[in-house]
Parts: sequence; structure tokens; C-alpha cells
Amino acid sequence: MKDQYLTKKSTTSLTGNSHLLAMEGLKIREVDEKSIKILIAKIMALTGISDKNLLDPNGLEYYTLESFLRTNKGGYTIKEIEQAFMMMVSGKIPIVENYQKICPLYITKVLDNYIEWRNKSNIKPKPKEKIINVEDENKKERLNQINLFKTMESLENLSIYQAANMYDALEKEGIHIFDVKQKKEVWKKEKEKWLHEAENRMLENKMIKALKNSLGLQIKKVLNTGVNEEIINRSKKILLNKLKKNQND
Repeated sequence: MKDQYLTKKSTTSLTGNSHLLAMEGLKIREVDEKSIKILIAKIMALTGISDKNLLDPNGLEYYTLESFLRTNKGGYTIKEIEQAFMMMVSGKIPIVENYQKICPLYITKVLDNYIEWRNKSNIKPKPKEKIINVEDENKKERLNQINLFKTMESLENLSIYQAANMYDALEKEGIHIFDVKQKKEVWKKEKEKWLHEAENRMLENKMIKALKNSLGLQIKKVLNTGVNEEIINRSKKILLNKLKKNQND
């Protein structure tokens, strides 16, 4: 039944510069934390979902959603995602049930419907003539991160995601942060802290089945493998702060 959204009338009236322009600009993986937060707030406003936890930059729900957007939807722009939700609530692409929760699966379904509509409407970005050396661009970005680290007085306002990127830039350019033993000590403490926080959050929200199941799976994975992106990034920010303190001293 999705073809009902791809009639000649709707395709003609909605194609044009607005969708092409939405593809330009910074990608999700490149924007700052404030931009991600504004995007989530707009999605909440459009869909009528009210969940304060999603706007708490220190909360697990916000971190999970931000990490998902950067990692799995990083090639989209803010405008593309906004347009996808605008079209859905306007009835121009299929409506996806949200069950009053904004989760990775919900965002994926909305974007899949939008991209399917866009492809069938033959809306494609103009090919770029400039050939970019990816490795040169990556090195340039790493050097920018290192220069930023050297000039910042404090790293407290950085999100753990931004701090982790800065940490990785330093490591990849041969600026090693502390030894293996010190890194393991920080990681172990953050792992214990994360497990405690996650278990408490699950108990506090035990009536919310989806949250309980999600956290339960994450806790199980951490206990079995010790691997969790949030724990790793928290540890990197702590180590980065230690290096900054040593530099200032």
C-alpha cells in the first residue's frame, strides 16, 4: 500500500530544490551535541512524544539515541531527518507507530519510508566533481582536533562522544595518553559505575517494558564481554581530562 503515497500529484508537488538542499550541509556525524539535541526536540514536537529523559545529555536514553544517529545515520543531514518526519506527520509518506517512544528502530523506519519515496520520485543529488583524498581529509580533521585540545582551557563542556573523537585523534597521531595499566584502571571503574547506573535506571523504570528489555540486554552484554561504547567513551574523556590537567600544571 505504500504506492498510495507516490501518486503523480504528490510526486510533482513535493519534488524540487527543498529535498536537494536538504542533502547539503553538515552530516549528523559532524554536528555538535546541541544540534543533535535540537533535532530530537523537533522530532518530539512533531510526533507529540514527551520524554524528558531524551533531552538529558547525561542520560542513557539520550546517549543511546545520539550514538545511534552518529554511528548508523551519520550520512544524513539534520534537514533530511527533519523533512522525513515532516512528511510523515503530513501524511505524505506512511505513518510509523511510535508507542510514545523515540527509539532507533522508529527513526530507521521513518527514514526508510522517506528514502523510498525520494528514490521513486527520482530526487538525487548532483554529482560532485571535486575528488577528495579521504586520508588527507581524515588527517586534517585529526590535526584540527589536536589543535583544539591544546587551546581549550577545560574539556568539561565536551560530550563524551566529542571527547572520544579528540582522544582517538591524539592516539592516531602518536600522542599516547597514559600507559595500558592506567587505562585499564579507568575503564574498570567506569564499567562498575555504568552497571550500577543502568541497574538503578532499570529498577526505576521497571514498568516500561521496552526500556527494561533494552537495558537488560546491554547489562548482559557488558557482563559477558565488557564491551560498551558508552563505557569506552566515558573512560576516554576521563583520560583526556587527566592529560589536560597535566598540561595545565
